[in-house]
Amino acid sequence: MSQLIKRLAIGVPAVALFTLAAACGSEEQAVETTTTTVTENPSAPVVAGPSPRQNTQAPAMEPDDRECGTTSGPDGALRVLVTDGNVTCDEAMAVAAQYGPLIATGQDQMVDGWDCGPSDDDGVLAQCERDNNDATDDDDDEIDFAP
Repeated sequence: MSQLIKRLAIGVPAVALFTLAAACGSEEQAVETTTTTVTENPSAPVVAGPSPRQNTQAPAMEPDDRECGTTSGPDGALRVLVTDGNVTCDEAMAVAAQYGPLIATGQDQMVDGWDCGPSDDDGVLAQCERDNNDATDDDDDEIDFAP
């Protein structure tokens, strides 16, 4: 235990001094450095920080899906995919332009005759659906928004 106290007594002030020294000076004087901290004590406490983003894979596109472009989402660009029905990319992108800013609300929205809201499908953040009104096809029109 005394060895740990000695290490902490030397290490903590050294880190503080290094941080203070690194904070001094101008941008021109700044030197990019990389530091690595090695802990010899495997039971040392871990300081909480932000959780890393999960590496979510993009949904597998079906053969009849069409990617029409991208729109702004709450955390960056989202792909606009026509996944069901007879929707043109122009129409899908018009809906995406209106619904993109609303995705962050996490609430169901009515956008130009489309029912839009969060999606339960893997790899799909949100989707918009509307009744197809086509007697030959039972599927509704659907637009998905995926990272």
